[in-house]
Amino acid sequence: MALKSAPPWIAAAIQGGADFNAMVLMYSDDQGSKTTAGEYDFSPSQTNLAPEFAEVIFNGKPGDKKVVRTDFGWHYIEVLSQKNFEPAYKVAYLAKPILATDETVNSASAKATKLAGEARDAKSLEAYVVKNGIQKVDVPDLVKESDHKLGGLQDARQLIKWAFDAKAGEVSEPFSIDDQFVVAIVNRIQPEGLPDVKTARPLVELTVRNLKKAEQISKKLTATPTLESAAAAYGVPVQTAGADSTITMSAQIINGIGNEPKVIGASFNKNFEKKASEPIPGTNGVYVIKISGIGTKADSPELAQLLSQRSRMLTQQLSGWLESLRKIADVKDERSKFF
Repeated sequence: MALKSAPPWIAAAIQGGADFNAMVLMYSDDQGSKTTAGEYDFSPSQTNLAPEFAEVIFNGKPGDKKVVRTDFGWHYIEVLSQKNFEPAYKVAYLAKPILATDETVNSASAKATKLAGEARDAKSLEAYVVKNGIQKVDVPDLVKESDHKLGGLQDARQLIKWAFDAKAGEVSEPFSIDDQFVVAIVNRIQPEGLPDVKTARPLVELTVRNLKKAEQISKKLTATPTLESAAAAYGVPVQTAGADSTITMSAQIINGIGNEPKVIGASFNKNFEKKASEPIPGTNGVYVIKISGIGTKADSPELAQLLSQRSRMLTQQLSGWLESLRKIADVKDERSKFF
């Protein structure tokens, strides 16, 4: 039983024969314990337990009854049973960075310089890479002139500036980036406008595939499924979410499910209190929901968070309008030439 304050008579009442479950329902501040009659199973692998709490439940004996105080409040603990005792170990780690010696750095620099000197076009570069077993990394994403990041390279600003002054097929001199020596080649220059299929495919393929899957799943579920028929169609259980009151207008995720803004929005449609929703294509799957109840909450910090979120959304919309105006005015971003 967890309490913010510690009335001594609660412990005395329990030790005098008062019903423990009744006392939990009346006085415990731990809402989770009210559904389990105050009983929990704990494992030594749980690292989030307060030390004072863990000391009693793991090092005490069955039958022990104690009141302890932690950073979370007061706890009345009765050890009912203990089982499966096993040896436990504390492991300490000593971290030390592995740094390359000057000899290693100079050797890598020499190899990169040799590569840049001998491979001056795409064909010779490919042959050199195969012959010497050098790692080659393709970056399929379009690179913008003002970018700083290139693939896995976090600070590739100088390389990107070089690329926008180079021609297709041109090979660079070695760049020292993120403890690596990089020799780059411009494999293609994308003209202004919509990208071709080869360029666009890796950017949208996953999204298109998920949309097609969602269409097939929704078709199998039919337009008016029930929770039971939808679950039976794919052999999954019906799950309950939101009982902890965490599904709100400002919620970013659904506990146990993830980031599903469409499902959160549909959760406030009162029509779905009477019947199940139509299939909802989400981020991680297709959902059918039925609302068990919609409640209201008093003004709280959550309201301030919601207002802040709406303010950020408005700011983003303004940025979008400015971007549209920039395109209409044919303004070119020349900042990349100065940094």
